[in-house]
Amino acid sequence: MATPAQSAAPIRPLAGIACMASAALLYGGFDALVKWLAADFSPFQIVCLRGLFAFLPWALWLTRESEPALVYVTPRPALQVLRGLLGFAALSCFALAFRALPLAIAMAIAYSAP
Repeated sequence: MATPAQSAAPIRPLAGIACMASAALLYGGFDALVKWLAADFSPFQIVCLRGLFAFLPWALWLTRESEPALVYVTPRPALQVLRGLLGFAALSCFALAFRALPLAIAMAIAYSAP
């Protein structure tokens, strides 16, 4: 169910299309970079570096929040930890797949997922 603020938001299809196209290009670039790095680095090193670079924009965003401590509040912290571990495992397996398969085949398999 949408909140009143969500239902009052303007619909901007071109902005949405631009964001989705940008996301697809960035993910494709990231996948190619992982494939390139997987030849010389452990998948776990790649995942840790990705986490570091993902942390930087998040930390900048956090400094703009009026009450940053509220960002950490969750009713189910164990599920958040599980989510983080599953994300780490998924990205690690993805990096391992790029090491074992050509980029085109790995991407075809990834895009065949529901």
